[in-house]
Amino acid sequence: MSEYKLSCPQCGQHIRCTEAHFGRQVNCPTCQKPILVARPKEADLRTNSPPAAVDKPKASLLQIVVISAVAFGLCAGLSFCMGNYYLQQRAQQKDLEQARLKIENAEKLKAEKERKANAVAATAPSTNTVGGGTTSPARHE
Repeated sequence: MSEYKLSCPQCGQHIRCTEAHFGRQVNCPTCQKPILVARPKEADLRTNSPPAAVDKPKASLLQIVVISAVAFGLCAGLSFCMGNYYLQQRAQQKDLEQARLKIENAEKLKAEKERKANAVAATAPSTNTVGGGTTSPARHE
């Protein structure tokens, strides 16, 4: 005898029965409500039989090779692009660092020149030159 499955219309409990139960009333083991076990339709009877073996299509060696090559090509291309992007970013960082160092050196040289000029001006005697000669403050007698 084959087993058949049905569900309780009240609580949804799954119940197994045999052909001997067809047309009889049974109580649901969960909610105890009476259930009439109806004869399944012919299509339902066929679904209880084991499924026929179905051959799954197998991938050919050529398909596997092509898919592997495409995947490898994508990975290689992505790696190349990312590597190139990294090198461009690194080059830009290097250029910015060199420009920053040039600006710092120019500012240091300018500050050094100003310091030397101020030191020379502070040590030199103050003289007034008029007509190519030096003059001293006028004396009033």
